[in-house]
Amino acid sequence: MGQSPSSEDCNIDGIGIPFLQGNAEFGTYSPTAKNYCPIPKKIADKGDLLFSVRAPVGALNYADMQYGIGRGLCSLKSRSSINSSFLWWVLPTYKYQLDAIATGSTFEAVSAEEVANLKFPLPTIVEQQKIANFLDHETAQIDTLIAKQEKLIELLKEKRQAVISHAVTKGLDPNVPMKDSGVAWLGEVPEHWQLVPLKYLCTFSGGGTPTKDNLSYWTDGNIPWVSPKDMKTFWISKTQDYITEKAVKESSTNTVEQNSLLMVVRSGILQRTIPIAINTVPVTMNQDMKALFINMPFCPQSKPLIGILTLLSIVTLQLVNTPFICDASYTLLIDTKYHIFQLTLLCAIATPSISFNIVNSSKSSLLLICVIFSFML
Repeated sequence: MGQSPSSEDCNIDGIGIPFLQGNAEFGTYSPTAKNYCPIPKKIADKGDLLFSVRAPVGALNYADMQYGIGRGLCSLKSRSSINSSFLWWVLPTYKYQLDAIATGSTFEAVSAEEVANLKFPLPTIVEQQKIANFLDHETAQIDTLIAKQEKLIELLKEKRQAVISHAVTKGLDPNVPMKDSGVAWLGEVPEHWQLVPLKYLCTFSGGGTPTKDNLSYWTDGNIPWVSPKDMKTFWISKTQDYITEKAVKESSTNTVEQNSLLMVVRSGILQRTIPIAINTVPVTMNQDMKALFINMPFCPQSKPLIGILTLLSIVTLQLVNTPFICDASYTLLIDTKYHIFQLTLLCAIATPSISFNIVNSSKSSLLLICVIFSFML
């Protein structure tokens, strides 16, 4: 069992032998120590198994050199009756048993005695080696397949984005006459497409937060109030918080019509992704959100046929002066039961090859590159 030296005896200057307090520096097979200790109280020798006795209990690494070990680890040295490679494979199968006996109020842990008392079937040393060799070979093949599939997935993601980008900036007909778009990075677009400012296509609305000091704004509220924490699903009908009619009337928040495009425009999450969603019921929003509602007439009985069909990247652009490319054509399908009016707004702003910095500016807002809406009448 490991034992921790005084913090004064440890350093990051490479003085002494590598020291591991717990499993934080574990790698796939062997650890990478960040601390050193010239006088460690407990040592794991090269070839020992390093076993984590604190959360996550049961994590394993090989000691590829001599290490000093702290209270979060114990070292397992194989005897002649057991193969260390076999022990590497068999110990993880006891994770559920280890989790069951682990105790601790701050973090779960097991004692060296509890680890020593684990019981498991013991094949002959020859069988152990065969089992270990078999698992080494099979898992290596599986890991290779996983790596190849992950690479393929990344390539397919790039292909998907390229296909979408080409469709919304060049159209589907390779023989259609083209014209200069007037936008340097965009180049030519189909001749029958138009450049339309987004302000003529959408109605924008923002949100606000009713004061928490007024309980009548929040108690027994039944109006969904969307904030960035609710933007984890594409279709939004329920939220974590609800407000009252009084809150809507007396605060800066607004009611957002059903089937609007909801966007997060201010949040730390924008460093990683830009959440978007469609509200299937009328909602309100906080000040970190924007809503875009497509300006098109449809009867009160209408409902989304498919909803958003294609959603591309979102970039930081000026709110009302951004030119959007709009395919002015639409399709009217006559059915014995329904009249289906499909309006396609091919609104393209950028291609995947262009990178953008998300900035926090009152003059900027995150706009949707491409929105394709279909409505059933």
